[in-house]
Amino acid sequence: MDVYLRIDISLWSLVVLLILFWSARNRFDFRSQSNRLLFVFIGSTALACAFDILGWLFEGQPGQLALFLNQIGNVLLYIINLVPISIWLFYTQTLTSQKTRVFRFSTILVRMTLVINSLLAVVSLRTGWYFSIAPDNRYTRGPLFLVHASMALGIVVLSSGLIILHRKQIPPRMTGLLLTYYAFPVVGSIIQILFYGVTVTWPMTTLSVLFIYQHIIDNHLTTDYLTGTLNRRHFEKLMARKLAQTRSDQYLALIAADIDHFKQINDRFGHAVGDEALQATVQIMHQCLRHDDVIARVGGDEFYIILQGRNWIHLDQTVARFHQAFAHYNEHSGKPYTLQLSFGGVVYDKSSHPTVQTLLEQADIRMYESKSAATLKRIPAL
Repeated sequence: MDVYLRIDISLWSLVVLLILFWSARNRFDFRSQSNRLLFVFIGSTALACAFDILGWLFEGQPGQLALFLNQIGNVLLYIINLVPISIWLFYTQTLTSQKTRVFRFSTILVRMTLVINSLLAVVSLRTGWYFSIAPDNRYTRGPLFLVHASMALGIVVLSSGLIILHRKQIPPRMTGLLLTYYAFPVVGSIIQILFYGVTVTWPMTTLSVLFIYQHIIDNHLTTDYLTGTLNRRHFEKLMARKLAQTRSDQYLALIAADIDHFKQINDRFGHAVGDEALQATVQIMHQCLRHDDVIARVGGDEFYIILQGRNWIHLDQTVARFHQAFAHYNEHSGKPYTLQLSFGGVVYDKSSHPTVQTLLEQADIRMYESKSAATLKRIPAL
């Protein structure tokens, strides 16, 4: 009876995960690496849940076939146990605006851990290191079971540390979500380790995945898939809300930005390189901004940047930092193109900008004036 109760709990979790997997397959834009990783993340969690069911389904059943399936189910479960939390670390890396050396070393370390864990899981069939299956088809934890648990905990601690370390390079709304994912699985794993026979890890992990998926779907409705910035629709709603909340003694600045000669980059090097240029543009701008500033992609190569609490002096300083950062990038990137942008900024004044549209129009006018003034003296982009 207890066995079937454990199977029922895991089976419901598997059903939920398969529904999410199918929904992601139809909703996600797989041109985005982060979306591809999320898809694999949900799929690997579903597989772990399925292998957990497989192990319990044949526990104590007579016959060589049941014994074999119990062994295979547990080997596969131990192999895939570490996969979802590892993919979450890789997913975190895609959200950072800088691919740091620490992150690259961490991903190599995690991949090595996955390989070592898989080898230990396979050889446990003979050595019993992780687990053993008795002749009566009963599962028992092995002497290295805590090594496996420590690997999982190590990946969680490493991932959490990287999220905190790179929180300034991660979109503000995502930092808490990335850390929240680990809460339910860690609690479930601790309960399962302390109370042998209790099966709550994957059901609790499913709760985390469900929460994350709902947030990601909401995020997809408001975010540009390629750059991770706000899309135009959500930007205009956010802008209207910010203007309504800004008091007369507060400042709010807006910058309109446009990549010069972007069509030439696409035509000469292809759209894949053009997409790379757009992503690099956003990464560079993020480096020059505060954590609470907002970037929105509103066209192919057009952006708006909201600067909270900035006056004209701060606005000019921000534009100057932009120019310096892009000049530094062009000098050291080694790319076959250069990134040159035109900027136009305006500080919000309720009397001059009664609507969002009037504020956007003035920023656009200033940006095009800047582009026209620089046309004759700028070097070609290619």
